[in-house]
Amino acid sequence: MAILSTLFKIRQQEIFITDDVCNLHLALDDSIKIVYEKTKIQGDFKIKISIYLKATNLERYGYGDRYIFARFCNLFKCKCLISDDCYNPYSWILLESNDRQYSVSLIPEKLDREIYAIAVN
Repeated sequence: MAILSTLFKIRQQEIFITDDVCNLHLALDDSIKIVYEKTKIQGDFKIKISIYLKATNLERYGYGDRYIFARFCNLFKCKCLISDDCYNPYSWILLESNDRQYSVSLIPEKLDREIYAIAVN
């Protein structure tokens, strides 16, 4: 994926793409630095993306969730929902292009059915 390659300054061959990491029954080659999981979902968001950094040196350069997905939003002109690392499973951070971010809550009844819908206050 060219966008991840650009974000992390690595070659596309160093990115492994899958639709479900739980189905990985093979050892990844040492040349793989990132595992990219893309799953279709329902609700206000159509795709759930998980990025796993296999190369620990990428984390050293400040490539945390907010940095990665803020750049992702700016490149794609889209919105991303990321964890706020809170114990409340319904509390998230909404990132938009131009480095805007908002604290949001998901609708509990829908999230329990794996539907990612933002609660409107």
